[in-house]
Amino acid sequence: MPFADWSSSDFALTHSSDQARVGTKSIKCVYSGTGIKTLSSTQSFGDLSTETGAASGTPTKGGLGCWVYLETASDISAFTTDLGSGGSDYGTVTMTLYGSTTGNVQRVGWNYFVGKMEEASITGTPDWTAVDYCNLNFTVASGTTIYVDYLTISQSNAADPNRIGLNGLGSRYMTTGDVAVTLTG
Repeated sequence: MPFADWSSSDFALTHSSDQARVGTKSIKCVYSGTGIKTLSSTQSFGDLSTETGAASGTPTKGGLGCWVYLETASDISAFTTDLGSGGSDYGTVTMTLYGSTTGNVQRVGWNYFVGKMEEASITGTPDWTAVDYCNLNFTVASGTTIYVDYLTISQSNAADPNRIGLNGLGSRYMTTGDVAVTLTG
């Protein structure tokens, strides 16, 4: 997630080498208060019609994945992603913690959230051949700091729901304390 491509009027953004999942830095997002806080990008994500299964309109497939570091397990109470071709043409996807043997519980540390494009709530008519609009929307319970690193989209679908994109590390796992939990898929 190149830092220069992301902005926010809700978060104070800086690079962080303290917490980095892929590469050497993540985006450190500091906020105060409560409510929905957004990290935005209008960079070109290119043609995602293969990943979404549609050139425009409602996707028939597609899986999103995003790493988020939490300093406290209750830092966020909801996470959605708006992805599309503009502020009037996008799909809103509910992001959930990728299944683990410990029961989808957010942890202190890195958490891998995923969402299904075919379950997106559609606004307007997104052009999936020219995606250049993305919002990561976090509902926060209290002011704190989160770190965001690596957003992927892949060709998962209802028949193959666990086929989410490899996360830049070439794997799908998160750490809970000092124990690595390997996830299937």
